Amino acid sequence: ISNLTPVTRETTTAPVHVTRRSPPPLAATSSVSFSPEGMRAKGEVVSITFSVDVTGANGGELALEVIAPDGTMYQRPQQPLQADPFATQHFEFTVPVAGTWIDSMSLTGTWSAHLLHGDAELLHDTFDLLP
Repeated sequence: ISNLTPVTRETTTAPVHVTRRSPPPLAATSSVSFSPEGMRAKGEVVSITFSVDVTGANGGELALEVIAPDGTMYQRPQQPLQADPFATQHFEFTVPVAGTWIDSMSLTGTWSAHLLHGDAELLHDTFDLLP
């Protein structure tokens, strides 16, 4: 079997078309809930939770600046964002009220919450904590 001649076959490859989607812009939605539900007075509220959904994120950190009624920053929790701009990422930030400075110093009034990605503000909201 030494007299075999190699056969050359011409092969063709179909072109592959790759469609790339542009990532969505960075965007966020949020909601604020009080625990127990329906309570708004300092002596009744145990905690306040900010639920946040983010799309278009390509890494970095998400921070929630909670500003007291007198304009001072009360809290600034942070959470890492995944580098997946096509996914909706869910976060919850909980601010305890009962047994904290809010409760003992009667920090009632209109509070502000600023959701930040780096230096960019994604959302701003206010909420009232009643006396």
